[in-house]
Amino acid sequence: MKILKFGGTSTGSIEALKSLASIVQKSCEKILVVSALSGITDVLIASAKLASEGGDWQSKFVSIRERHYSMISALLKSQYRESATGEIKALLDELSSLLLGISLVQDLSPRTLDLVASYGERLSAALIARILSQAGLNAEVVDARKLIVTDDKFGAAHWLESETIPRVKSFFADFTHIAVVTGFITSTIEGVTTTLGRGGSDLTASILAACLGA
Repeated sequence: MKILKFGGTSTGSIEALKSLASIVQKSCEKILVVSALSGITDVLIASAKLASEGGDWQSKFVSIRERHYSMISALLKSQYRESATGEIKALLDELSSLLLGISLVQDLSPRTLDLVASYGERLSAALIARILSQAGLNAEVVDARKLIVTDDKFGAAHWLESETIPRVKSFFADFTHIAVVTGFITSTIEGVTTTLGRGGSDLTASILAACLGA
């Protein structure tokens, strides 16, 4: 078994996403870890900081929304476009409400920043799963927050082996779909969103590989 990991460059353009789908189609591997679209995490962090300072976070948010909608329009058709649009719109609505809340309280804790940053991978995974499904693959989004448990060091959390290994093994024991796993994001034992630090999608893939003997 191998874990396939696709970073921001591999998810950052229409051609890159087409190439990703082709690679997965030709592979027999069932688990891939994906990053946010290139540059999106930086925009998310900038949006949160602007919101906390009373700045124009809305324009940053619009750029995130339009980037994902343009990918949907270019890459998906019929029910796949409709399904992706619905899920991505729901995520964007959550993100908008979160950024509005930050702007109202004028405060940005490390915990809240991790939650904002988590939307990049959640959005890209929703898009990529639909692209793979349209290509005839039985793909499903897997939120890594349900699998990888960490401490509460927000922004650079450390994974807890004793909690994570049994979760990962149990989840994938009977999983028959192609798993599109969100990189970078994790959670505490209480379910609070954490992140593994910048470049953390590589670590997500490594953790899964260690747990599964891949």
